[in-house]
Amino acid sequence: MRSLHRALIIFWLAAIAGFIFVAWNAWQTWLHNGEPAVVTGYTLAGIFVFLMLFNMRKRLAMIPLGRGAYWTAAHGVAGVFAIGVFFVHTKGVFWPDGAYEQLFAVLFYLVSLSGVLGYWLQRIMPKRLTDNGMEIIWERIPNELADIREQAEAIVEEAADKAASDKFGRSVSKSGNILAIGAVYADLAGKNSAGAAYLYRHDANGSTNFLSKLIAPDGSQNDQYGASISQSGNLL
Repeated sequence: MRSLHRALIIFWLAAIAGFIFVAWNAWQTWLHNGEPAVVTGYTLAGIFVFLMLFNMRKRLAMIPLGRGAYWTAAHGVAGVFAIGVFFVHTKGVFWPDGAYEQLFAVLFYLVSLSGVLGYWLQRIMPKRLTDNGMEIIWERIPNELADIREQAEAIVEEAADKAASDKFGRSVSKSGNILAIGAVYADLAGKNSAGAAYLYRHDANGSTNFLSKLIAPDGSQNDQYGASISQSGNLL
């Protein structure tokens, strides 16, 4: 932690020195009847390239390119440095003249806002992700959400499929970690009391997951399929 604080101090000192150097060069260019926007423009371009390297670094985590904490700190300091150089570039004007300059300003402000929002999320999200005591990989969150959505949809379908009059649980059989439950009065496609059976997997951690719904291929009305259930190995 101390090494990170030391590196952060070095980054800030370098950014302040760089800002002073760029501002001084822009002023000297203006004194010699040059265009200071050239100096600040190339400086901004260089900073943008460095900021993009941070995303490349995250995708090349297998290559030893330095600790991610150092890259994150340098990325944040460089972002603040870019904001300072931008206002030197626009001569302190928040909303410049000209369509091209205004488009550039809008894009810059949006990127800067996303950076501030990203920093805020970075400060609060790791704590939220560790509240449940489990390790959560950031890149896997979309897949985790998709799995949760599928499980929720399956639970909703399962709950909607079972009515109180179906007598769900009238017959039960368990073999290994597979649980079979009959619903003898379940209605299927207009066939009253055709019956059905539901398969679940009971895991060692105590959770129970729905596997499948079974119906008779030639089922007809009042068959009451599932009135009696028995399992033997993988046979039902």
